[in-house]
Amino acid sequence: MQFGVTDASVGGGAAVGGSGGGSAGSGGVPAGGSGGSSGTTGGSAGVSGSGGSSGATGGSAGVSGSGGSAVGGGGSGGVSTGGTGGTGGVVTGGTGGVVTGGTGGVVTGGTGGVVTGGTGGVVTGGTGGVVTGGSGGTGGVTGGTGGVVTGGTGGTGGTAPCDGSATVTNVTINNTTTTPYSTAPLTALTISADYTLSVPASCSNCRTQLVAGFAMAGYGTVAGSECIADEVPATCPATSSGTTEFKLTAPQHPGNYQIRWRRYNAADCNAARALFEQSFNYTGALIGTVQVNVPACGSLVHLVQNASLNGGGNELTVAPGASVGLTANRALSQLSGCPACIAQIVVGLHGNAGTGLSCLYSGIPTTCPLFTSGNGALTFQAPAAPGVYTVRSKTALEQNCTNAVSNYGAGGAREATFAVLRVQ
Repeated sequence: MQFGVTDASVGGGAAVGGSGGGSAGSGGVPAGGSGGSSGTTGGSAGVSGSGGSSGATGGSAGVSGSGGSAVGGGGSGGVSTGGTGGTGGVVTGGTGGVVTGGTGGVVTGGTGGVVTGGTGGVVTGGTGGVVTGGSGGTGGVTGGTGGVVTGGTGGTGGTAPCDGSATVTNVTINNTTTTPYSTAPLTALTISADYTLSVPASCSNCRTQLVAGFAMAGYGTVAGSECIADEVPATCPATSSGTTEFKLTAPQHPGNYQIRWRRYNAADCNAARALFEQSFNYTGALIGTVQVNVPACGSLVHLVQNASLNGGGNELTVAPGASVGLTANRALSQLSGCPACIAQIVVGLHGNAGTGLSCLYSGIPTTCPLFTSGNGALTFQAPAAPGVYTVRSKTALEQNCTNAVSNYGAGGAREATFAVLRVQ
């Protein structure tokens, strides 16, 4: 073997190189491996001192196996070590990085990163990242900016950069954990819950809300009075946490109603609540159910259940101006103080405002606690304006249905929704 000593004229350094050895960076001391594309014995791929403008590039760079080539390309001020016995392994050092080639692997160092190749793996270092390839990792590992990634597919202890999280737990309805919570129509509900919340580093200053409310087909989405959370939370893996309380009103008509929550990045709680109510999306996480029972006697009591739009379920999508047929089971109980009064169940369609459509019932019903029940049907035309419309009911005491529809006014309350129509 031949060794040569060269006086480093730039930066006062010294370089020791063999055949195919490296050149010194400023102030660096590179050590070259023995030359040859298939050499069996070699030195390290190159060591450049701190502040070196370019690392050393060796020949065989390390210990090469049969037919293997390991090329160490040291970054500025970095340390690059060639692969060990890797058949066809290629190792490139990043700026200021430390890179070690895996057997048979391909490893690229990221700026300022520390990258270790896994057996048979492919590893790419991210800017400022620390990346370790998993043993036998298929497809390898890619480091994110400033991230830490360990293990590829099939590797040991692999973790991925977090992208934020949210949980809602320990939910109670009117101080009980029983679900479904059984109650009468229009009962005030107080829901309390614990939550955790975090945002990813890419959105560390994002204001975030958690909104909960009723969300189910045929009723739509009704947000609670307050957000579960409305804050700039901790950046993951850290989390913010707290306990919250919000209010809902039980729906008018008997049935089982679901309470779900969703996450938003809005300006404030009111904006997030509006997004929740406009979404008519029922995929949020389920945190509770409310069973609304048949009401007791009192005011003029009515029920609407099992609604069907155009022969289907209680939600329908139609074109503007399309004909819509509605059928439903309905029941009405008369006021005890007015046994001969004519009463109606009036149906209205609500978008930005309510519009009376027709009646599911008009006549003199049985006095409470008995009900006059049966099936009702009507047909109406879908609005010309695209949007999501709720179908609601309201009782009236008029001489006939025509008067009841004319005097529908603001119409049925949101809690009296029993079907949803989408026009698009």
